[in-house]
Amino acid sequence: MATLITLTNHFPFDDVDKFEAQLRESQQKAFREDNSRDIVSKIQLYGYIAKLLAPGKSFYFPQNHGALEYNIRIILPENRGATPEIILPQVRSFDKMPGTFQFTISPYNGEGSNRVSGIVKNSSGTTVATVNSAPMTQTINGTPIPVPSRGGKRDYIGTIDKVLPAGNYIVVMTHTIANKSTPRETDMQVYETGLSQENKDYIQRRFERAYYGTYHMMNMSLVPASGGAVRPEEFRIYLSTDDQGSQVAPIEGLSIPQNRAPYLSANSNTVKMKMTWKQPETGKEIDILPEMTAEVKLRQPTINLSEKSEDESQSGGKWRKTISKIFIQAPDLDQKTKAKVTLKADRPQLDGIDNSTLNLEMSEPRETGTGEWEIELTGTVRMPAGKSVAEGTITIPLTATAVAKDKVSSSKSNLTVNVELRRDRSSRTGATQGGASPAPGAGGTRTAPTPRPSTGGATGRTPAPTQSTQQRQPTPRR
Repeated sequence: MATLITLTNHFPFDDVDKFEAQLRESQQKAFREDNSRDIVSKIQLYGYIAKLLAPGKSFYFPQNHGALEYNIRIILPENRGATPEIILPQVRSFDKMPGTFQFTISPYNGEGSNRVSGIVKNSSGTTVATVNSAPMTQTINGTPIPVPSRGGKRDYIGTIDKVLPAGNYIVVMTHTIANKSTPRETDMQVYETGLSQENKDYIQRRFERAYYGTYHMMNMSLVPASGGAVRPEEFRIYLSTDDQGSQVAPIEGLSIPQNRAPYLSANSNTVKMKMTWKQPETGKEIDILPEMTAEVKLRQPTINLSEKSEDESQSGGKWRKTISKIFIQAPDLDQKTKAKVTLKADRPQLDGIDNSTLNLEMSEPRETGTGEWEIELTGTVRMPAGKSVAEGTITIPLTATAVAKDKVSSSKSNLTVNVELRRDRSSRTGATQGGASPAPGAGGTRTAPTPRPSTGGATGRTPAPTQSTQQRQPTPRR
């Protein structure tokens, strides 16, 4: 054991051969000890541990020696540096602000090692602008962007130093590392700032039609001069009214969905609209459609004559015709309130009947129900000598007027009804529904005009009926 301790205290790490000799000497001395086998094993184990722990000494284990060994010379190539790369997008902009674009360079070699420059050429190849470039340090929302590790990629923002007119251009960017440069080109399109002319005209006309009780500009689409070349999500549509309860957030895109259109309630007086383009790299906005303002109007009332009913009667020289079921639809102010509507009938016009034959009078239209009106015509019949039947039409100009708040709107329509007059038409009455004639023989109900006297030289009059229930044969109306 004393031999092992002595060996430990004099381990020559710098001379393996000497260390091996000491190990063998210690093993010889150990054979003289009583427990020689145990001591020799420990000396041998110690030698293994010492060579494993000593840097570079494990090579001296016999099992680590090769059967055939020879030296190899390795020559490393000269380090010529990485090749600079630059990736450019297609550039799209408008002619009211300097263009910007995001691009990527690689490899990033550290602060100040990557140099980027750029120019803009027109279609003739003449340089018309310079591109100023800077690494992106934060997103448009202000979130910091970490600096990449050496050899990685880094995003840059290129800003053209002036506003360019609409047209086609070429952007040339150059990335330089040390004495190596790589140029790259991409096309640039600058568009007129505005909508396409056809769409602009349509949108302006449609915007002026702002009516109470409607969702304004619902499902309308706006088309910029760029067409589909610029991403729709880069545009913003602003719609607002002076009614604080009807405001909507800016709409991202080029169309106005139903659930984003402002409702024009009775509290609205004006509505405003504009569209902008938001530059992705800077967040700046320019007007594609400048702000427009329209007055909220009252929609015109609707006159419906398709279901009108006519009731005509004549007793002696007294004639009467009642026209009912004239429907007037009042415009909405909001989802619960409608405007107040009145109906006016102007002087009726006779066609086919002389004023001397029918001295016509007309009562003022009166409302018989919600939105339902009727007009009564009366007159005195004076049939000319030698004539027993007179046929014609009466046309009544109608004007429906709606009033709400300080707004007024109106619509016009002509009400035309047929007239048939007979000499001594005592106690005969008739009615028609929807302008249609009743069936013949229906208890004195008129079906169609009675034919005039024949032309075979006879000058006699057609006999007048003696009873209100007498049946007559229908003849075509002339």
